[in-house]
Amino acid sequence: MRLQQKVALITGGNGGIGRSIAEQAVAEGARVVITARDTVRGEETVQALRQAGGQALFVAADLSQADQVQQVIAQTIAEFGALHVVVNNAGAGAQKSGVTPPRRCGGALGKIDRPQLHRHLSRLGLCAPRTT
Repeated sequence: MRLQQKVALITGGNGGIGRSIAEQAVAEGARVVITARDTVRGEETVQALRQAGGQALFVAADLSQADQVQQVIAQTIAEFGALHVVVNNAGAGAQKSGVTPPRRCGGALGKIDRPQLHRHLSRLGLCAPRTT
């Protein structure tokens, strides 16, 4: 179990790819927090993860709102005491995040716009706000 005793936060974890990632993380031994806006699907997903033997928590949030991002992180740490893995799978807020997907990818990923990437990571609370 590669994720034994790790805590994983999965955005958009209440369905599709995010739910599959959450299921795999539980299977690998992680304690999982999923976040999404749809409370009903989120709670259903957490119940399924628990029935599979996992420890899971759902936190409803709109991740385009910085205060809600901070709340998700705070609840994760309050519940499980740590945060080791973040999977940003939330899709609906991509346009609000300031990250614009390239129209064409050059090479594997194309050019990464570092200021946009930094703004996105800052909103998730994963790096300090840019000062220059």
